[in-house]
Amino acid sequence: MSTPFQFQRAGSAMLLSSLILALTACGGGGSDSPASPSNVKDPVPVVDKDPAPLPPVGLNSNRFVATYVVERDFSKPDERARLLIIDTQSNTVAKQVKLGPSYRGSQFEIIHNYKIDFAADDFSLKGQRAVYYIEGGKVFRIDLHLAELPEPVQISNLTQACSIKDTDVHEIDGELLRVQTPGPDLDCNTSEPGDTVQVTSSMSYSATPPLSVMRYATGGVYAADGTLTATATLVYDLGKNALLAYTKDLQYPLYDITAPAGVLSINDKVKTFVNAKLGVQLLHIGNALYTTKIVAGKLQFGERVTSSTGQAYVRDVLGYLDKTLVLFNDGRLEQLVDANKATTQYIATLPSVMDPIDDWLRQGNDLVIVTQNPSTQNLTYYKVNPVGGNLNKLGSYTRHQEDQSMVLRGEDLLILRGDGPGTDTQTQSLLKYSLTSNTLQTQLTQIMTIGVVASVNKYEVAWDNFVYCQPLATRSDCVGTPVRFRNLKSNTEIEVGTYATDPAGAWSMAAISEPFSASSRIVMEVWNYPTEQTMGAEVWTFDPKQSNSLLKLTLPQ
Repeated sequence: MSTPFQFQRAGSAMLLSSLILALTACGGGGSDSPASPSNVKDPVPVVDKDPAPLPPVGLNSNRFVATYVVERDFSKPDERARLLIIDTQSNTVAKQVKLGPSYRGSQFEIIHNYKIDFAADDFSLKGQRAVYYIEGGKVFRIDLHLAELPEPVQISNLTQACSIKDTDVHEIDGELLRVQTPGPDLDCNTSEPGDTVQVTSSMSYSATPPLSVMRYATGGVYAADGTLTATATLVYDLGKNALLAYTKDLQYPLYDITAPAGVLSINDKVKTFVNAKLGVQLLHIGNALYTTKIVAGKLQFGERVTSSTGQAYVRDVLGYLDKTLVLFNDGRLEQLVDANKATTQYIATLPSVMDPIDDWLRQGNDLVIVTQNPSTQNLTYYKVNPVGGNLNKLGSYTRHQEDQSMVLRGEDLLILRGDGPGTDTQTQSLLKYSLTSNTLQTQLTQIMTIGVVASVNKYEVAWDNFVYCQPLATRSDCVGTPVRFRNLKSNTEIEVGTYATDPAGAWSMAAISEPFSASSRIVMEVWNYPTEQTMGAEVWTFDPKQSNSLLKLTLPQ
């Protein structure tokens, strides 16, 4: 799964990723299947055309949803893995792709749809924009944002792709993938990996992807008008220890970007941020942050950003569309206010006795700092208003060993916790903890979580709806009991139906396919275990506004 480019820190990206991993099953790969020889069969023909232009931000029909199912007999070495693209209007499978075994690593990756509204200072995430997948050793992309599903387009001339390692969206008109290739034996099924190459959405079917180890793409080079229009790709050439601007398909260098003496080091990562309000792109290299400028169409280094007291050593940078917040080594948190002069404005000073920072969160204009005590697992939440500059402690929470996932909503934590030892450990409870009053309330208990339908609005991750069931006393799954769709704001819910599976089977598991769903129907995957040695798959959809709307799809053979 991709992460939003404007959440330009590991912590926020990890929050999104952990949400998806914790609340859905079987993402783009990963399996306990033993490694064994297998070949990808039935590769699709090469589509001999260049990639279509990517959609404007926010354009998405929300009709198509990509999902993933696996079926297998555990007495045999291979599994049957398929990527399915669901048409939520007709409630049918619009396309099926046979994937390689998941023990190779991720065989597909979904790109989400981002909406950027400069006037409203809004960044949000909802629905799917595209899906990449590997078939026959080649990388393909399918647009999911259109009213009708287009044909897949081959991206790059790779013929021996094994897995997709990660995906980033660095600008609104570009996508970047790092793809694993086989080792010297040219076999994706062996444990010895080969090179990692970089593939972008701008590549044609004949483009050769470069090695990550030699030229590492770090993001886009943007126009000077603050519209996030990428004119090139920023590449760190490790062999030359130099920054260069490349074509967006990474095929040709356009020009060198001269860095100040001693700035670049192969031990430091180069990160890029865009502040749309100030109309500036920034480069974070090691412990230094620099503004940039466009001169005669080329990116150049500008001034080094320093604090209002002259501090230049940067511990962390939080880059958002509307503001750039910088934490300096002396604990001063400041905001960039002048791109030309690289000057900052003081906001607050973090206490020197503060625990290590675990995460930074946005709540509208406010910033929430989360610290964690490494010994006690105690989390402390501080709220900072960048306008007023006050640092206020919201409260603390000691993480429970059975906590599986949590999200901050206002001054409350919503917590999904396993019911733990002494009970059926498959079940969970949904809890609400008040940071201000230190009180814990049980919202739901002895439930099976199917998924959370979440959103990102104005940089804030929210759990909007909760999908679950209350298992029968004799079972630890959702067989024979209604699936419930709960609005977490109003605490109202409906029963959408009961999915039919053999109640005599060993076990069954359900999961929401797309946590950031924007479709009229929610797609749900169901894995059935008729016996402990076999696993089957089903796909269901339901209307979140209508009771008893759960319908089973007919899957192609």
